[in-house]
Amino acid sequence: MSKEDFARDAATELARAAPPISVGAYTLAGFTLNEWVTIATFFYVVAQLAFLIYRWRRIPKKVQKEGNSE
Repeated sequence: MSKEDFARDAATELARAAPPISVGAYTLAGFTLNEWVTIATFFYVVAQLAFLIYRWRRIPKKVQKEGNSE
């Protein structure tokens, strides 16, 4: 068996295994891709809310400091 035959056979077998591998990869830790997107969106929204609250609390303190220095 030459290297070319081996490479061709390996590529063929990889192509045959691709659909089950992709389905298995989309089911990580028992969650489907749909559920992972939902979880990621939840954490993104929480991070955005935390940053917004931080900015809202920081702005009045900054304005208050500027007002006292004048």
